[in-house]
Amino acid sequence: AEELHWALGQISPLHSECIVLHYLEGFTLDEIGLIVESPIGTVKSRIYYAKKALRDLLSTEVPDHEAQ
Repeated sequence: AEELHWALGQISPLHSECIVLHYLEGFTLDEIGLIVESPIGTVKSRIYYAKKALRDLLSTEVPDHEAQ
């Protein structure tokens, strides 16, 4: 969970917002569209690119941010 929160902080706020709303808060794509005031296609795109960025970040070595 700590690595995921770190990775969410590394991606675009627009992307991380959609990921958090969908996967952590349980909102539907339609509901997210209303919340972020964007069309559903934009929400889907943000989630797609956020998942790709998170996958890339989490597949590499995560820095020891506890030491910071």
